[in-house]
This record gives sequence, C-alpha cells and structure tokens, in this order.
Amino acid sequence: NVFVMTATQDQRLGYALDSQWYGTPEFTTMMRDALSKLSAADVNAAIKKHLSAKNLSVVIITKDAAGLKQALLSDAFSPIKYDANKPQSLLDEDKQIGEMKLNIKPEAVTITPAAQVFAK
Repeated sequence: NVFVMTATQDQRLGYALDSQWYGTPEFTTMMRDALSKLSAADVNAAIKKHLSAKNLSVVIITKDAAGLKQALLSDAFSPIKYDANKPQSLLDEDKQIGEMKLNIKPEAVTITPAAQVFAK
C-alpha cells in the first residue's frame, strides 16, 4: 500500500516535503523497513491495545440496503466468491469464518438514505 500512496509525482513530493520537515528518511523506504520488522505478535498486540468491537460503527454503501440488513440479521452463511481457483486451505478457512455468527440485534442496523446523510 505504501507504493499506492506514493503513485503520483504530487504524492511523492508531498511525502518528500514531510520527510524534510520532520527529519525522517524517505517515506517508502522508512515504511517498508518498519513494516518488515513487524511480527504477527506485534500486530496482534497493537490490535488488542487500540481496537475494540464494543463501540464499533460500520458504514456500508449498497444498492440494496434492505437486502443487506436482512442478510446481516439472518446470520446465514455468506460464502466468499473468487474469480480464480484458490487453495483448499483458504476455502476451508473461509468456511470457518463464514459460519461464525454475528448476533446482530435489529435495532443495531439502521438504513439512512444518501440524501439524508448529506443533508446535515
């Protein structure tokens, strides 16, 4: 993702100015070096420290909000569809995840028309 963030000349210039201002190394090099040193344990510790599902809000934009709401509340299995063949181990993992129950309460899912979102 670091290279996507610096895909254009304007973006690279912006990060170069930031690097000069803050006295940091070139952005893509700095990020790749830092990320290469991360372990799964480091990432999991940061997730546990900084993220919580207790007060989580999710916004989903879809053509069929009512259908999505019904699918979420039904807790039915929702398989992932791939455009190419995937290893059986990945498909088995997807199945395990897909069988997990969300246990969402109906009052927790609200549908807000786009016109109302931008009216405020």
